[in-house]
Amino acid sequence: MPRSKRMLARLKALAQSQGRLDEPDVRAAPLPKLEVELQSLEWLTLRALSEHGSAAATAWPAGSVLHVLGSELQQKIGALLVEALVERAVVAYPEWHEDAPPSGDPPGSEHAAGITADFLYRRAVTIYGGSNEIQRNLIARFCLTG
Repeated sequence: MPRSKRMLARLKALAQSQGRLDEPDVRAAPLPKLEVELQSLEWLTLRALSEHGSAAATAWPAGSVLHVLGSELQQKIGALLVEALVERAVVAYPEWHEDAPPSGDPPGSEHAAGITADFLYRRAVTIYGGSNEIQRNLIARFCLTG
């Protein structure tokens, strides 16, 4: 969850640096919805921690639910970060050559560094720790037999 908070803060900073934070399409849809999802995940995590070891902990499959929600939230935020970068999200820069790499950072905003690489790496989040499909099956089995 701390990673998701940092990613969301980075998304806001990127939108602000581009002057897009006050645009109706940004304000009305993705950012507030992601903030609500992140707060919901935080509260569910706190609930799971407070119930740990008690009889209430067996009332819901906390680990599976948190895995699915958390991993999908990371991917949503990452996708919006890449989308916000527009053409600066490309992995290869044609003006960079292996023979003579430039001394500075890749072109673009200071907020752009590493976003695409992190987004591509985070695609695996729904796989490691048990794929989301398996986690959903565990949740369904719990709900149907519980």
